[in-house]
Amino acid sequence: MTQNIAAWVTVTLPSRYGSFANRQKSCSTHPRRRLRTRVTPPTALAKRSSSDPDVTTLEAAVISAGLQLARSCDFRIERYLSKTEMFATARAAAEQLENTSRGFSGRSALRKPMIGKWNLLFTDSTAVIKNKGSITGLGSLPGAQCSRVQVILEAGGRAQTVESVTVFGLLNSENSLIGKWKLTGKTGQRLEVTYAEAILMGKSKIRADSKAVLDTTYCGETVRIGRSPSGDLYVFERAKSIVPLPDEDDK
Repeated sequence: MTQNIAAWVTVTLPSRYGSFANRQKSCSTHPRRRLRTRVTPPTALAKRSSSDPDVTTLEAAVISAGLQLARSCDFRIERYLSKTEMFATARAAAEQLENTSRGFSGRSALRKPMIGKWNLLFTDSTAVIKNKGSITGLGSLPGAQCSRVQVILEAGGRAQTVESVTVFGLLNSENSLIGKWKLTGKTGQRLEVTYAEAILMGKSKIRADSKAVLDTTYCGETVRIGRSPSGDLYVFERAKSIVPLPDEDDK
């Protein structure tokens, strides 16, 4: 069956996993709705330029605000919206980057900066928050906590999203979605990731038909910002290393 397990991912899993993948819908009275401001169109992308002090300062401000928010929530994504003032500060810092007017000229210019490993810093997606940040839904289990979500975009077009879930502080689970990524849309700034395989508990491989779509509103040296089709905000911090993907022979 096909079910939505996050605002930006839809996955087909065997029925034994179905109970973990229910769609989480947002309410119009949810704090995220009250905090939402105008979505910046994806044409306002900032160029990657480490020599630009303004961009560097803004990126540092976003990371600082995001980490402060995460620490105040004990790195539990489901608690983000409870920190209304702190979350508003992080959102405002991200929107300053989105409003940077220096833009990429098409997908060929954006593709190279997108390549790399990205850690999810914070989001206002109700579905992701209710799933405790989990891309598979396993993070919503009693006693479970998702400590990280990483998106890896390879130069060859391969993609992997990895989550780390801890249950009752004892059992650690590494879950992954593996597939392909590309840039689409008239301006080439829409990131589409199509997943074909899920690896649960670090070893169980199952079929996963899923697609993630984010309009890239900023991509710089250390920060990448995307918006889902419904306007949900996703802020990523660039990691230094790239996690290797399984070889074709290992599949």
